[in-house]
Amino acid sequence: ITKAIHSQKFNFAIRLDIERFFENISIQNLLNKIYEYTEYDIKYDKKFNSYSIESICDFFDYINCGEIKGIPQSDNNIISNLISDIYIKFLDLDINEILKNHSNITNFTINRYVDDIYIFLDLKNGNKEFCLELINVFSDLLLDKHNVKFNNKISIIDLSIENENL
Repeated sequence: ITKAIHSQKFNFAIRLDIERFFENISIQNLLNKIYEYTEYDIKYDKKFNSYSIESICDFFDYINCGEIKGIPQSDNNIISNLISDIYIKFLDLDINEILKNHSNITNFTINRYVDDIYIFLDLKNGNKEFCLELINVFSDLLLDKHNVKFNNKISIIDLSIENENL
């Protein structure tokens, strides 16, 4: 993040944080996304089908006692960390697609630590209002496609102003 800030390649940074990320991960959605992106031969070879998806969902429902949404959490839980990382990779792909296809963005990079997302932008004609519009697009996408939303820790930083910090 520090490298991106000091590179002077970007004129804006957006900081986003996903609200209650682990609690809002849908195992069903994750498995459906993996199924969608997996080649047929691999699905067939690994017997990855609607029955296995249902069985995995039932297992998570069981270990969550049918009460807790999302994935189990505890300190140093490798499986939960892996599941959350896979889940958010799909979100990364969607954000990346929006950014690379926007004519006002000449360069960008996305840095993420679990559910904290930092997007550095080089805008042709940009200001904070443009960044707010992007955040709204991301928010709609996340809610509609991934069933997660941002919390109130959103910030937009004009990197051309020396006093503004992440």
